[in-house]
Amino acid sequence: MEDLNFHLHEAAEFHNSGQHQKAVEHSLKVLEIDPDEQQAHLLAAMNYYYLRKYDKCDFHFERCKDELMKSVEFWDSYANFLCLTGRFTESITEYKSIIEKYPDNVPVLYNYGYSLTANGNYDEAILLFNKAEEMNYIDSKLFCNRGVCYFNLKRYHHAIIDFENAL
Repeated sequence: MEDLNFHLHEAAEFHNSGQHQKAVEHSLKVLEIDPDEQQAHLLAAMNYYYLRKYDKCDFHFERCKDELMKSVEFWDSYANFLCLTGRFTESITEYKSIIEKYPDNVPVLYNYGYSLTANGNYDEAILLFNKAEEMNYIDSKLFCNRGVCYFNLKRYHHAIIDFENAL
């Protein structure tokens, strides 16, 4: 049990310091001891996510659903992972649940808007980007993605304004 706790602690520390490969290594050592340890699966999933190893990420996310929803950061990453891997319907479903629980979380609003944009739901994405902007989320990615929405809706004047603001 001591080794499990040591490696779990190390995995969390390496995750928090951005050393994702080392975090994965320690997470996997925990899973050798206890294959059902949800925190280790969550840390493995998150760090594989940052390493863009999505096939491995998916395996671990599926094994830590209960743990995942305890943290808005992790839950948001899972929904974003679904979007990045083309699972748009699942991503949007997750984001709806996250927004229900965390309606004023600005990064989640932005990421949900991004997911909707990727799925072609431009009008709804614009509303989320607007809400994030109203909550002082000023970022070139927001303007660029909202500009894409406006462009695809043939609202070119708004698209140009957002693209200029993104610069």
